[in-house]
Amino acid sequence: MPALPQLDAYLESLPGGLEAFPSCVVKGSILRSMLGDGFFRPFARDLPPTLRALVETPPLATQWVPEVHQLALLLAALDGHFANAGGEAAFLSWGDRASAAMLKSPLYRVMFALAGPALLLDNMPGRMQALRRGTQFELVERSEGLARVHFRFPRGLYLPILLQARARSIRGALEMAGGKRATVRVVDTTPTSADFLAEYGT
Repeated sequence: MPALPQLDAYLESLPGGLEAFPSCVVKGSILRSMLGDGFFRPFARDLPPTLRALVETPPLATQWVPEVHQLALLLAALDGHFANAGGEAAFLSWGDRASAAMLKSPLYRVMFALAGPALLLDNMPGRMQALRRGTQFELVERSEGLARVHFRFPRGLYLPILLQARARSIRGALEMAGGKRATVRVVDTTPTSADFLAEYGT
């Protein structure tokens, strides 16, 4: 049994493994928010060299990093830490905390916290460009307290658990922008897309 089975299966499924989808990138600040607590270190030796290097020397906050590397590290955390420490529920809660810490940083607080949930959703494609490129967000429906966001990505880039984590990060952004009791659910998935249904109060 591999030490990191979900990570290994994910990398084997990708065209080119960690070299897959080079046009899909995320800001280094996302990785830094994940790596700050240090729990990757006990199983860093089990990571592929490229991922181990990111754990040992995190990228600059403003640096662009392949999104495959970020998602692979999420799966490594799920395997290496949360498999024996609360499972997927604890993993998603950890992601919530990491996302909130990043959004509260001076680099992003003004962009997200002062927008208000409606404006945040209306401008989501542009705002997300500050954090990630190569995947596409599109607001397809919005009414008072309700929105549907269409998310497109290359085939194989996102697994169901990673889409759940993405939904939770959108919920965190809505809450940062002032949305009350926000929920975001994954609906209508395909191999290359998912819709997020967001509900919130003001």
